[in-house]
Amino acid sequence: MTFVINAYAQTPDANGIVYVKTGGTGTGDSWANASGNLSDALKAATTNTAIKQIWVSGGTWLPNYPADFSSADNRDKTFLLVKDVKLYGGFAGTETTLAERNLSLTANKTILSGDLGTVDDLNDNAYHVMIASGDVGTAEINGITIMKGTSTTGSSTNTLTVNGNGIMRIAGGGIILYGAAPAINNVIICGNQAIAGAGVYIGYNSSPKITNCIINGNYANISGSGNGGGLFAYQSTPLFTNVVIAGNNAAGWGGALAISSSTLTFNNSIIYGNGTSNPIYNLSGSYTAQYTMVQNVAANATNHNPASTDPYFVNAPSSSNAPFTEGDYSLTSSSPLIDLGSNSLYTGLSATSTDLVGKPRVANYSSGGIIDLGAIEYQPLTSQTITVADAVKTYGDADFEPVASSSSGLAVTLQSSDASIAQPYIDAADGNKWKIKILKAGVATITVSQSGNSVYAAATNETFTVTINKAPLTITASDLTKTYDGISFSGGNDVTYSGFVNGDNASTALTGTLVYNGTSQGATAVNSYTIIPSGLTATNYDITYASGTLTINKAALTITASDLTKTYDGISFSGGNGVTYSGFVNGEDASTAITGTIAYAGTSQGATTVNSYTIIPSGLTASNYDITYASGTLTINKAALTITASDLTKIYDDISFSGGNGVTYSGFVNGEDASTTITGTIAYTGTSQGAIAVNSYTIIPSGLTASNYDITYASGTLTINKAALT
Repeated sequence: MTFVINAYAQTPDANGIVYVKTGGTGTGDSWANASGNLSDALKAATTNTAIKQIWVSGGTWLPNYPADFSSADNRDKTFLLVKDVKLYGGFAGTETTLAERNLSLTANKTILSGDLGTVDDLNDNAYHVMIASGDVGTAEINGITIMKGTSTTGSSTNTLTVNGNGIMRIAGGGIILYGAAPAINNVIICGNQAIAGAGVYIGYNSSPKITNCIINGNYANISGSGNGGGLFAYQSTPLFTNVVIAGNNAAGWGGALAISSSTLTFNNSIIYGNGTSNPIYNLSGSYTAQYTMVQNVAANATNHNPASTDPYFVNAPSSSNAPFTEGDYSLTSSSPLIDLGSNSLYTGLSATSTDLVGKPRVANYSSGGIIDLGAIEYQPLTSQTITVADAVKTYGDADFEPVASSSSGLAVTLQSSDASIAQPYIDAADGNKWKIKILKAGVATITVSQSGNSVYAAATNETFTVTINKAPLTITASDLTKTYDGISFSGGNDVTYSGFVNGDNASTALTGTLVYNGTSQGATAVNSYTIIPSGLTATNYDITYASGTLTINKAALTITASDLTKTYDGISFSGGNGVTYSGFVNGEDASTAITGTIAYAGTSQGATTVNSYTIIPSGLTASNYDITYASGTLTINKAALTITASDLTKIYDDISFSGGNGVTYSGFVNGEDASTTITGTIAYTGTSQGAIAVNSYTIIPSGLTASNYDITYASGTLTINKAALT
C-alpha cells in the first residue's frame, strides 16, 4: 500500500520521536496519534530541532517535496536526510523500543520508493529517493529499503541546489551523498537506475559508514553507457562493513562499483554476481578489502580475503535482470563465507548486535562465534514441525480454516490431492489465511509444507485427510388421496426434497429414474397404503427415502328402497319391496360388492292403515363403498267399500216416506264390519224422501265415513204399491 497524504503539524514525544504510521492522521507524538506522512515529518525536522528520531511503520512511502522545497519538477521530490535526525524503519506500529522491531517480517518492511508516476515505469520516477547533502551530523538511516529511483536525465550540470550543494540529476538513483557522513545501517538499496552510481552515489568528501546493508539489482545505464551499477564513489572515503554488493549491472563499467579519486574500505563484505567484464571500475583511487570476497579477485592471505567463489546465497537473481528488487542474500548452509569474517572489524560488536534482519550478528557469540561475511548472518537452521489435524465436514458446509501451522510461525502451503473435492486457497479478505473450499463429497489428502527461511530449515511435509460426507437429503413421496374406482394403482404422486445445499436442485444433483413401490402398488380396495420412492442417486447427498400414503376412500353408493303401493287389507306390513343401487364402479354390482342381509325399518313396518310410510333399508355392508341409504315410500290406499241402500216395498198409505230400509256393505276386509270401521250416521236422500204416491223411488244412502275404505254409495229402490180398494 502506498501513502501520499497532505501535511500535518508534527509534534515529537518527550524523547524527541515522531511516529509515522500507515493510515495515521495525527501529529506524530505516539503510535496512536501517528502522522501519516514521512515527508511531513522530515520537513518538520528541518526547523524543529526537538525532533531527534523518526520511527516509520511498514509500508511503501513516496516523497512529497523536492529537496529545495521549491522545484517545480515533480521528479525532484525526494526524502531529504536532516541533520542529527535518525530515521528508523521496520516497525509494526506498536513498539516502544528499537529492540522490539522485527526486521525479518515482510509486513514491517519500510520502503522508500521513487515510483512517483506510472507504477513500475522507471522513466518518470524520482531522480533520487533520498538525498544527504552537507553536514548531517549524527543522522542515521536504519531499517529502510530504498528503491525505484531513476537518475538518467541530462548531464552533470543538470543539478538541484540542496543545502548549498549542486545535486546532479544523473547520479544516485537510490541515494546521493554530497559532502555527507551519515550512518547507514540495515538498509537495502535495490532496483534503482542512474548514469552514475545507480544504487548509491557517494561524492564530494562524503564519509558514510555503511553497515549490514545490501546493494543489489541496480543498473547504471544511459544510451548504452553508465558506470557504477551498485555505487559510485567520487572524492570520498566510505566504510563498508558486512555489506553485500550483488546483482548490479552497468551498461558501461563497474557493474558493482566505480571509484574516482576515492578510498573505499570493505570489511567482512561480499562483492559478487555483478555485471560487466570489469565489475569494479577504478578510474582513480583505491579500495581496501579485509575479510572480504571480491568478485573476480584472487584470495589474499594478508587481508584474509577468500578467492572469488559462489557465496551460495538463498536467492540471487542474475545481474542481467537489473533493475530488480527481488533476492534473498542470506547464506545457505553450503556457503564458504560462514564464520569467515573478523569480529574486530565490526565496530561495537557484542552479543546483542544484530544483522540486517534483526537476528544475532554473530551466531553463538558468547561461545566464541565468528562473524560471517555479508549483511545477514547464517544462523544454524532451526528445525520446525508442522501440526495438522484431520477434518470431517459435510457437503454444503462453509469454507473452513484447517488446523495446519508450523512451529516456527512461518506461513505454510497447502496442496490438495483432489482439488475437485477440497480446494485450499488463501483468503485475502481474512488476513490471508488458508481456507479449504468444499466442492463435493469424497476424501482428499492435503499436503502441508513449509520451505523454511534463513532461520528455519524446511519442515517435513505433513498430510491430513479432509473427509467430506454426503449431505443428508430426504426424498418424500407425496401423499395421494383417491376415491375407490376398482382399478389397480401404480406409480406415485411425485416427491418433495428436503436438504439441498449450495443452490442444488433435483435436476442438477440427482441421477436415475424415480420409481415407486410399497403396498400402494397394485392396491385397489379402500385402505391406506405406503408409497415408497426409490431409484435416485446423488454424488453429494446421502439419500433417505420417506414413504408417502395412498389413501383410497370409499366410493359413494346409494341404496334406495323401492316404493310400494298397496290397498288397505287390514294386515300389518313388514319388509320392503327391494332396493336399487347407484354408484357402483368398474362394472361391479351387488352380488360382488355387497354383503349382509337387507333389512327394512321405518314407519312402514307394522303399518296397517291407509297412509304413506317410510321404508328405510339397512343391513348391507361394502368394503369399498360408503353406503347411503335412501328411504322408499309405502303407500296404503283405501280399500273399496260399497254401501247399498236396501230396497223397500210398501203399500200406499198416503204418508210421506222418509228414511230408508238400512244398508248392506260390500268390501270389508280381514273380517271387519261396520261396527268397527264405519263412523257417522247414515242418512238417506233421493226421490224416496217425501214420496207418497204409488211409484218407484230412489233411496240414496250417505253420511258414513271410514278411514280405511273408499265408500261408494249404491241407491236402493222404494216401491209404493197401490193399496187395495174394495
